[in-house]
Amino acid sequence: MKIAIIGTFQVGKSTLVNCLINDSLAGVGIGNPTTHTLNYYKNSSCPEILCRDISGRCLRKQAWNEEVREFPIPLGTVRIMYELPKSCDLHGNTLIDTPGLDSAGKDASWDTKRTVDIIKDNTVDLLILVVSNTQLDSAIRNNVLPFLKESRKPLIVLMNCNRRSQPDPKSAINQETALQIDEQLRSFGIRHSRVSEYCESKVLPCNTVWWWISQRNRAGMIFYNQQTDDVFHERYHEIKNYFADILEEPMPSMEMLQQKSNLSHLFAYLHDVEIRKKLWYKDNPSISPEQLKSELRKRLN
Repeated sequence: MKIAIIGTFQVGKSTLVNCLINDSLAGVGIGNPTTHTLNYYKNSSCPEILCRDISGRCLRKQAWNEEVREFPIPLGTVRIMYELPKSCDLHGNTLIDTPGLDSAGKDASWDTKRTVDIIKDNTVDLLILVVSNTQLDSAIRNNVLPFLKESRKPLIVLMNCNRRSQPDPKSAINQETALQIDEQLRSFGIRHSRVSEYCESKVLPCNTVWWWISQRNRAGMIFYNQQTDDVFHERYHEIKNYFADILEEPMPSMEMLQQKSNLSHLFAYLHDVEIRKKLWYKDNPSISPEQLKSELRKRLN
């Protein structure tokens, strides 16, 4: 599948990519838009990085080695193709990390155009909308939902619990917020599929930072720029302070923190065709078996 990750800026899209590729290759930041190019991630027998301009011309090419950590992005780059080694197993999927649809500053119009083009791209099989753990604000309603409604693509929604006061996906307040977002999407005419049959809401509450921190600590902290390194350590201390100061308990083990992130449902959905078929049919009961088979073959397999 070709999967595009969309949403407003600073909501956790690039952190989600790092979770899915089990690495820290996607640059992350705090406070300002970080992603200004379309970043493609897929597995390859000949791993390398390629930068392309708006016409598709290759501006720079780098074989996969230690130097990729300091790979300079040429001016004019619109698409970066990360052809990853097998250690970053994407199970045949291609991920597309997109700029925020509400980006501000000199790159805002280009950021929006690139992301809208991806939403409309007929070769994209699935959209993952990442939202914060608040009810949908005006930035989502005005800058994201109209394009989703028009595209009519298969869609799943993750509610990333990135508010410091409510980071636990399984808390009662976050579960309730997920149901409220469900209702808001329905009232706007957005159809989306559930990620897990074990969740009450179709919107999946999760915490991408918790999963990413646990992965990087277990796999060894390898970062591709100083900003990502700084963000990692700031988030790590935020987690420690949350458990120590708010919950008054020690920080859990990395295995337990990964489990608490609630992202395992998404991995199961993306990696298992039968799970996708089952949930797709559950959310679209009016589709005939023939239509379902055709749609799944075209969109999800």
